[in-house]
Amino acid sequence: MAISGVKVLYAEDEKELREVMSDILSLEIDDLYLADNGEKAYELYKSKKPDIIISDINMPVMNGIEFIKKVRQRDHSTRVIMLTAHSELPYLLDSTELKLTKYLLKPVTGDALYEAIDMACSELQNFKVTNIEKLSLDEEYSWDFKEKSLFCHKEEVHLTPKEKSVLALLFTNLNTTITYDMLIDEVWENSDIYGVDSIKTMIKNLRRKLPKDTIKNVYGTGFKVVL
Repeated sequence: MAISGVKVLYAEDEKELREVMSDILSLEIDDLYLADNGEKAYELYKSKKPDIIISDINMPVMNGIEFIKKVRQRDHSTRVIMLTAHSELPYLLDSTELKLTKYLLKPVTGDALYEAIDMACSELQNFKVTNIEKLSLDEEYSWDFKEKSLFCHKEEVHLTPKEKSVLALLFTNLNTTITYDMLIDEVWENSDIYGVDSIKTMIKNLRRKLPKDTIKNVYGTGFKVVL
C-alpha cells in the first residue's frame, strides 16, 4: 500500500512542530488531517476514518493515551504511531491495549516518521482485522454487527436508533465495562439532556428485548455484556 493511498491523522499540540511535520508529511500524503489536542483528534477520527494515526502523548483537553484508548474501544484496525518524550515512556509501555505499530522518542526526524509510516502501511496491506458478522446470544437471539440489528427466531426486534447504538457499543466490547460517560459521549454525543437516569431507563427497556441477564450492572460505573 503506497503512502499516497492512505489517510493519516496527525495530532500534536506544539504549533511549530505540527507545522513542520505537516509540511514534511504533505510531500507524500494527500489526505492529511491535523489536530492540536486529543479531543479534536477523536472528532476527526470519527469523521475522516484515517488508516494511520500519529499522535503525541502530552496534549491538552485529552492526552494521546486517552485518545487512542477511545479509538481502541471499537477499532483495532487503524494503525497507530505514538510520539513520546523519554519521561513518558514507562507510562506508554504500560498501555499494552493501545496495540501500537511503533512508538518514537521525540525529537522525531522526518526519516524516522516515514519509516514508521511504511511499517504501518505494510501492516495494513498484510494483516486484516476482521470482525464476526453475527453474535449468538442464546439459541433464540442474535446480534447482526453489520446491520446493527437484534433478531429473535430470525425476526428482527424493533429498536430505536439510540438503542441500536447502545447495543452496538456493548456487543463490540464484550466483557468490558461501558461507563455512563462513554455512553453519553458515544451515543448522546455529550448532550446535557441525558444523564444517568435516562441511561438506566433505556437499559431497563433494552433488557425487556434481550435474553435474561444479557446486560449486567457494574455498580456505580456502567454496564457490560459477558458471554
